[in-house]
Amino acid sequence: MYQSLKGELAYKYKRISDDREGKELGVKRQDEDLEALADYLGVTIAGDFTDNDLSASTNTNECRPDYEDMMVRLETGPVKIVLAYTTSRLTRKPEENERQIKLARKHGAQYYYVRGQALDLQVAANRRMARYQAANDAGEAEELQERVVRKKLQDAREGKTSGGPRIYGYGKAIGTDPATGKEVCDPYQTREDEVALLHEGKARTLAGDSQLDIVMDWNARGLKTAKVGATTRRWTGTPAALRLPRWEPQPAAENRPRSVMACGRWASSSAPCSTRATSSLTRPAIPRAAPA
Repeated sequence: MYQSLKGELAYKYKRISDDREGKELGVKRQDEDLEALADYLGVTIAGDFTDNDLSASTNTNECRPDYEDMMVRLETGPVKIVLAYTTSRLTRKPEENERQIKLARKHGAQYYYVRGQALDLQVAANRRMARYQAANDAGEAEELQERVVRKKLQDAREGKTSGGPRIYGYGKAIGTDPATGKEVCDPYQTREDEVALLHEGKARTLAGDSQLDIVMDWNARGLKTAKVGATTRRWTGTPAALRLPRWEPQPAAENRPRSVMACGRWASSSAPCSTRATSSLTRPAIPRAAPA
């Protein structure tokens, strides 16, 4: 059985899979609960590890740098206690769960959760329970993925948006959510100021301006992306991060995930001939084989 933990050192680990706004609010809530758990157990936090907007399911091969750093430190350093919100915040992959079990057996690692039971992994019956839990976490993530894919297929057939971040040029603000104060956007209506900028970019490209020159000019003018303010893997949230958007930001005549062709509900932001002409100029060149 575990002995008293009062005065022991511990790591806290936080993770959220999908942070579209980049505000890390889910991570902050976890942090508050983990601090309360540390006070309850009487441990001292010696390290804080966070992987925001990163999945830990079997559906992805994303690297979680803070998780890997923490696991190496568990194996080589004096700290042997990890605090997490649930088992699935640590991982949903059975193979990573096995690594946690090996660290517990060989190096005495212990795992405590805000929502979940801590198991003494020196005991065979508890290791079996941990493996059951890991298999359940993996299965839950995979079933959720299947439901999401099926819903996106249905939406595509009906010409609906598949969700996700707002597409530049679309998502007209039609009101404000009284509970959060955030804009309520209609993904099928255009934002005239952003569409005007797309037209400017098209005209300049067709006139011979390079994409680099256009983007540098837009950055100098302080123009912002659809995700400005977000801190994500794709954008830094600053005007300098503005890059040339897709010339037709959301397909107006089609919606085609996985080869599904359907009539979309979006109003076109430009004439198809203009889009094709611009795309032909911005499409990467196809490499040719060197002569024998």
